[in-house]
Amino acid sequence: MNRIALILLTVFGFTGIASAQRLYLSTGGTVDWSDVTLSGSNILVRGKSTPASNVIRVDWPYPDELNEALDLVLKQKYDQALTKASAVREIHKNWKDKPGSWYVPSSLLVAECYIRKNNLAESDKILTELRTMPGLTSAFQTGIGMMEALESFQKDMTGPAIKKAEGLVKSTEDSATLGRLHLLIGDIKFKRGDYLEAVDAYLQVPVFYGSQGALMPIAELGAARSLMHIGRLQDASKSFGLIIDRYKGTPEAVAAQKYKADVDKALTGGVPVATEKAEKPKEEAK
Repeated sequence: MNRIALILLTVFGFTGIASAQRLYLSTGGTVDWSDVTLSGSNILVRGKSTPASNVIRVDWPYPDELNEALDLVLKQKYDQALTKASAVREIHKNWKDKPGSWYVPSSLLVAECYIRKNNLAESDKILTELRTMPGLTSAFQTGIGMMEALESFQKDMTGPAIKKAEGLVKSTEDSATLGRLHLLIGDIKFKRGDYLEAVDAYLQVPVFYGSQGALMPIAELGAARSLMHIGRLQDASKSFGLIIDRYKGTPEAVAAQKYKADVDKALTGGVPVATEKAEKPKEEAK
């Protein structure tokens, strides 16, 4: 299992991996997923129909589609990620509240894709459903909170977003969750124009959560961009250079090349760096 799978397993509370896709039925029997066809709210097993609600437990290894979906989210390929996560969600909705189901993790990824795409009507539907599901683990509750903070961020309501995200930091000790939370906090601080605080948030990831390798280039690029905005051009140039060398072929390395060229031009020729203007937050809910 690679590092992306480990992130999702830790964030969303799954610690055991089954060796086969198997459904356990209330009648006492079991069926392999390879022998099953979905038909509405029923499952067909070798031509015989039974309600999907008869499934009482699922043994299902970590879905490759979720691994791929999170990787695509981190690369900002939200349409492709949505397709992958939705496929898992569509299957597991038939036993969404049963042990072993991947419905909640896939739903959180689908919600994140919709939020990132600014389709907040769809993300709201999913989060509303998840909030009402009984018996969710604390890890799942944290996942919902992260999506709520992200949704506020997308709406430019940075006050509620930072309050929610920082509250979640205090409520969990999970390193994968904390890594993603600090990325979000860095993004919120950057959007508010609090660049020094953004540097601190982004650097929490490489300093304390370096095992979360997929998050490293994102965090380091965020920190380098923040350094550029506060005028520490020598440090920014060095940081962009490290990103280019360490993460060849990534979107972050491509972006770092552009930023480094601008910074180096300013350092050698006195041309001011063209930095993005901090967005003025919309009126925020108390």
